[in-house]
Amino acid sequence: MTSLDVATSRIGGQIVHALDTAWSDIQTRHPDVPDVVIIVSHTVAAHGHFACHRWSMRNTSTKLHEVMMSAESLQREPAETFGTLLHEAAHGIAFVRGVRDTSRDGRYHNKRFAEVAHEIGLDTHRHHQDGFTTSIPASTSQEYRGPLATLTTAIVAYRDLEEADERQPKRDRWITVKCACNRRGKFAAATLEKGPVVCGVCGDYFNSV
Repeated sequence: MTSLDVATSRIGGQIVHALDTAWSDIQTRHPDVPDVVIIVSHTVAAHGHFACHRWSMRNTSTKLHEVMMSAESLQREPAETFGTLLHEAAHGIAFVRGVRDTSRDGRYHNKRFAEVAHEIGLDTHRHHQDGFTTSIPASTSQEYRGPLATLTTAIVAYRDLEEADERQPKRDRWITVKCACNRRGKFAAATLEKGPVVCGVCGDYFNSV
């Protein structure tokens, strides 16, 4: 195995480790942020997603939450990736506090979500369809300059977007998707590009398979 092979084989681990470290740093400043299992997965439906009680500890009744980070979205600036972590941390805080922060099957982020997002250091922007979206201001990036530097060093690769089938018009392309409880279906590509679609049973996003 060459030195390049060794370095390549470790990329996924170093990215997840950096995300884990950043999450721990957020918890230090905001104790209501729960422990989570962080995964990097293939999805174009969202930059990230917080899912409660998605993992089970072996031989115990303990449940763990999950934060999924989109492998394709890692091509963004590290500060934007960190902003997604903060966004999901805000959902985590809302869950811990019993705050209902979304509606319309998780698609619409309401005022209660915006309040928690402000608390954790994000700016919010009102969107007519999705509710409150978020961005990370320069002041918050400066506050987290340590974990941001770690993310910048760690995220040396990202997953490429799937190429569209040029033989079919984009409006006619259908994508097979499934959620965490293995419900399956097909959605038009244009539908998925408008925003995440949430399963009403398990609360997870439908992702392409």
